[in-house]
Amino acid sequence: MKINPDFLSPCGLYCGVCAIYIAHRDTNEKFKKRLVDVYQGKVDGKGTLPGSETLSTKDIHCSGCLSDVRFMHCRQCEIRNCVAEKEIAGCHECDEFPCEHIEHFPMTVGKKVILRSIPHIRNVGVEKWARDEQARYICPECGARLFRGAARCNQCQSRVDLDWLFILDKTTPDSLAAPPFAEGGTGETGEKKRNVKKSFFFFLTNSYNTA
Repeated sequence: MKINPDFLSPCGLYCGVCAIYIAHRDTNEKFKKRLVDVYQGKVDGKGTLPGSETLSTKDIHCSGCLSDVRFMHCRQCEIRNCVAEKEIAGCHECDEFPCEHIEHFPMTVGKKVILRSIPHIRNVGVEKWARDEQARYICPECGARLFRGAARCNQCQSRVDLDWLFILDKTTPDSLAAPPFAEGGTGETGEKKRNVKKSFFFFLTNSYNTA
């Protein structure tokens, strides 16, 4: 996988799996409308983006945090400005992480992922972090590529929760290795799904534990 340097955001929110970037790349107007609602705080539990009162689908465009075509939040991002002022590559090089910028990050999923990603970058480096983020956002049921924050696969409609922190190894009990982000069912079909999920999580674990 060739890594686009414009996707290597300083905060740890890898742009290659960002919903804004994907909606822009695919010119998906329906998706853009959903994102406007999310950022304007119309979806419970997601947060509200400052300055989003007049946000429209025309504003849903971005080619990466480090590109010349940035989403409105990326242009005004306090984390990005802080990193530039300190002349460092990202939060992973800052001794003050996590700071007030992270604590007050307005979007719930984004904050959660930042707190997961920065320690991982410190452990494995930027390039492997980017590859791991790309690998993380794949539906464990059907293999479709997903975006950060997705709650359901748009291909097979399985529920997913891929943003949280995995601390797994091959001794992890099934109850922890296969959390209920996708319906398991019973019998042969249910067992097949559980095996797919376990394999998926073990893949992530091996990926995260191998430098």
